[in-house]
Amino acid sequence: MLFFITISLYLQFDIFLSISNVNGLIKFCYVCIFDIMSYKLAFIFPGQGSQFIGMGKDLYDTYPQAREVFHEVDEVLNEKFSEMIFSGETDELTKTSNAQPAIMTVSIAAFRVICSQVGKENVSSWCNVVAGHSLGEYTALCVANAFSLMETTLLLRARGNAMQRAIADNVHGGMLALIGTTFQEASKLVDAVQKKLSTEKICDSVCQIANDNGAGQFVLSGDMASIDCAAGIAGDFAVSRAIKLKVNGPFHSVLMQKAADEMGEVLSNIKINIPTIPVVQNYTAKITSNPEEIRQSLLKQITGRVRWSEIIETISKDTDLIIELGPAQVLSKLAKRSLENHHVVISNFGMVSELDECVKLILRD
Repeated sequence: MLFFITISLYLQFDIFLSISNVNGLIKFCYVCIFDIMSYKLAFIFPGQGSQFIGMGKDLYDTYPQAREVFHEVDEVLNEKFSEMIFSGETDELTKTSNAQPAIMTVSIAAFRVICSQVGKENVSSWCNVVAGHSLGEYTALCVANAFSLMETTLLLRARGNAMQRAIADNVHGGMLALIGTTFQEASKLVDAVQKKLSTEKICDSVCQIANDNGAGQFVLSGDMASIDCAAGIAGDFAVSRAIKLKVNGPFHSVLMQKAADEMGEVLSNIKINIPTIPVVQNYTAKITSNPEEIRQSLLKQITGRVRWSEIIETISKDTDLIIELGPAQVLSKLAKRSLENHHVVISNFGMVSELDECVKLILRD
């Protein structure tokens, strides 16, 4: 990092030499201090599974910026959505059509609060990149101004509804978490499942890697015959633990093609703005500012793998502070394990008690 600071100071000094007045000196000193003291910041946003009843309530009670977000989402959906998040039934919140916009709402509320505490201009200038896991990619695009909050809310409600309808057609689908293995071993397991079921003449079996979450954690998705088979033979492929997830569908697999088709129609009618902050895509693990490439990536991630470990690797190359914004701490915990040998500070903010630490880190106070 010292190399980059030196280059930056050199360039700023060159600017100073061309300005021989006091204002030039002040500007030079300010920029030098800013370059040395500020972190290169990334925000990351969680996906489904992070939700819980009461999430975001203390933000709502404490900060007007958070209340504005919740009220706007209520108005857009034309329902008492915030009440359901704060004090509703877990089964209702867990429905895909509710969980997706709910998690996004809490994440955006947290982002708005951070902006109010640090200063929006400062946060924008320090935020090098954003990314989100699955539905979190929509949140990241909202923060980057590719979508408005209203558009993001409607898109995630439509996405959730489309997924629920696809699930109805695949009631025998599920997901399996693999702990303590490698991508190569997980791929071999998928191949073995497909070969075994083919030998047993079980037609139309689907098994694929849905999430590569990093830190040796992978998630398989497919029909229940494949998931059961994978759980039974996982120990033969260097898997420490295989855990069937309590989800109601085979997310991020080709069994969700119906949902992708529906979202294709929805997204075709939405204007995607060029992001003001770089956004790493789930499907490619790359950054793009091309609206059409973003549109296609959002569609492909419904049936494709979330390449989260690659996304975190991409982010870590040009940042030294990663903050997860939203409920729970799923992504920040994963990042700490994945980047334990990197010089990257990782934190999270989704509750009032976590705010001071994040603000101090951003301001390097």
